Amino acid sequence: PGGVPPLGGGARSRHHWQGATPIHVHLPGGRPTGAVISLHGGPEIVERDELRFDGLYRRLLERGIAVLAVNYAGSSGYGAAHTRRAWRAWEETLREDLTACLAFAEQKGVPRDRTILLGASFGGGLALLGNAILPGTAGVVACSPLVDLVRHVRRMVEEDPRCRAWFTRRFGDLTAEGATAPLDPVRLACPRSGPVLLVQGDRDPISDLGDVRDLARLAAERGLPWELVVEPGVGHRPATLRQALNRHRNLMEALEKLAGQWGHSAETEFLVRPADAT
Repeated sequence: PGGVPPLGGGARSRHHWQGATPIHVHLPGGRPTGAVISLHGGPEIVERDELRFDGLYRRLLERGIAVLAVNYAGSSGYGAAHTRRAWRAWEETLREDLTACLAFAEQKGVPRDRTILLGASFGGGLALLGNAILPGTAGVVACSPLVDLVRHVRRMVEEDPRCRAWFTRRFGDLTAEGATAPLDPVRLACPRSGPVLLVQGDRDPISDLGDVRDLARLAAERGLPWELVVEPGVGHRPATLRQALNRHRNLMEALEKLAGQWGHSAETEFLVRPADAT
C-alpha cells in the first residue's frame, strides 16, 4: 500500500527494441555483473514494469544484476502480428527472442555464462526450452512451470471442450494421437542443458506437480544438475503473505545459487521480514 518508491542506487528502467524483440530493460547503477532474462506466463499477457515477483527484480538490481523482461513473440500488447508470429512456431521465435536478449546483455558486458533464464508458468516452460536450444547460460529458475503441454491441453479439453479451438490455433491439435509440443519433458531435460532449479506448489491446478516431478526424475536419470523445491499448500501463485514471502525466498535463493560464483551475498532480502508476517 502507498506510493511506489523510485529505483535506488542509480538503477533505471526503459523499453528497448532489440531488432524485432521488445524488452523491458532494468539496469543497475554500475556495470552489470550478470543478467536475468525473465519470461512471463500466459502466454498472451504483457509485462510493463519492474514490480514482478514481489519486488524480486529490485533485489537483483541491488546486487548489480540486470533484468531483461522480454515480451516474446506470442505476448499481447504489441499488435496481433506479434502475438500470432509464435503460433505453431514457438521454438523458432523463442530462439530469435532469446538470441536478441543475449546479444543485448553482451553489449552491456555480460557474457552468456553470466545470464540466467527465469520464467513462471508458461514462461517457466519456455525458460527450460531456452536452456535446451541455447546452451551455455548460467542456468534456469523455473517457477510453477508448464512442462508437458500435451498432457496439459488434454486435461484442459477434457474439463472444458471449448478449450480445444484456442489451443489448436496456437499449437496445433495436441489431442490427436502422436501429437508433439514444444514443451515436452524429453525435449526439456536436454543432456547439454545447464543447471535448473524448479519451484512448484503442491496444490497448483494449472502446472501439475506430477508433470514437474516426472520431468525432475527424468533429469535425475540423465544425471543433470536439477533441483526441485515443492511448496506445501501453494497453488499456481502464492495466496497469502506467508506463502508470498516463502516464494520470494525460494526464488532469491535459487537465483543466488546460480549467481553465487559472481561474488554476491548469499543473504536473502525481503520486502517484509518473515517475523512481520502473520
